[in-house]
Amino acid sequence: MSQPFLSKFSSENQTSPSVGRTARTVTPENEVVAGAVSNGAWWISRSRSRNRFISLLRECLPEVVPILSSEVDDIYLWKPGNNAESSSFSTASTWEALRTQGETVFWHRQVWFQGRIPKHAFITWVTARDRLGTRDRMRRWGLQVPAGCILCNAADESRQHLFFDCYFSAEVWSFFCARLSITPPVIFEDGLRWLSNPSSDEFLKLSIKLVYQAAIYSIWKERNARVHNQSFRPARILIAEIKQVVLARLDPLSRAHNSRRTDTTLLGTWLRKQRTERKPEKEEPGMRGGYMTVSTVKEAKEADRKAAAVVLEITEEEEDAAEVVLEIERE
Repeated sequence: MSQPFLSKFSSENQTSPSVGRTARTVTPENEVVAGAVSNGAWWISRSRSRNRFISLLRECLPEVVPILSSEVDDIYLWKPGNNAESSSFSTASTWEALRTQGETVFWHRQVWFQGRIPKHAFITWVTARDRLGTRDRMRRWGLQVPAGCILCNAADESRQHLFFDCYFSAEVWSFFCARLSITPPVIFEDGLRWLSNPSSDEFLKLSIKLVYQAAIYSIWKERNARVHNQSFRPARILIAEIKQVVLARLDPLSRAHNSRRTDTTLLGTWLRKQRTERKPEKEEPGMRGGYMTVSTVKEAKEADRKAAAVVLEITEEEEDAAEVVLEIERE
């Protein structure tokens, strides 16, 4: 028992945050396991502390007799949770053993996918867990708030109604569903399941997920603006805002994808979807059937530029909506 088992614990001065004074550790650097035994028992076993770590330590300690009779040198062993002992420390295994395990959900990858917009993913996560402060939940808490949906005033506000059944929200969804040529389910949970594989095209799949989260975020933001600030915006402004946000997010992702020298780009896929109903009367060079055909990175970028020129031809109504958005942001 000559090998020190606590040699990594130094006797440096430590300051106790609870009493604000300096105390010296009581464990010498050359201490061995036998030093933790007193009168044939672990000295810590007599502690009446309710500290969870001391209680855990008492439960994990082995029998004393085999330790005292052993002639083997002391070694460090780590045993996180129910895992087998190991001479190497694993931060991941220790974290898994200490943290409270949550329930497994089917929508994890639909919310926390690569390329997401963090604030949109967070609101989607809260919505998926049904933890938003919708009026139906607040009334169940006993709060005296109006029950009606402030977006349409046609039904009581709930998660399902606010994001899908409300005609204001339906106008937002209808626009993007038509542009992306998709028909998602209208029930919230079914929509989350459908979002796991909404398209066979990987680029389009990412665009759909970004639109879905941006719509959830924008609808909830509009709802709060009406409740707390008495600020009302029509659905077309939300649509223009979502288009700008998704376009801005796809631009850096598309640049990163272009660096891998492929023929198709994320941004090009999104922009071409936005112009599906606007095929040119006469095909231009580099186009086939009204759609861009590319074979090199240079042509892909040029195709994106041409597609953007078509999409960014906004109407006077959309231009007025954009000006309103800018005025609100300035305020």
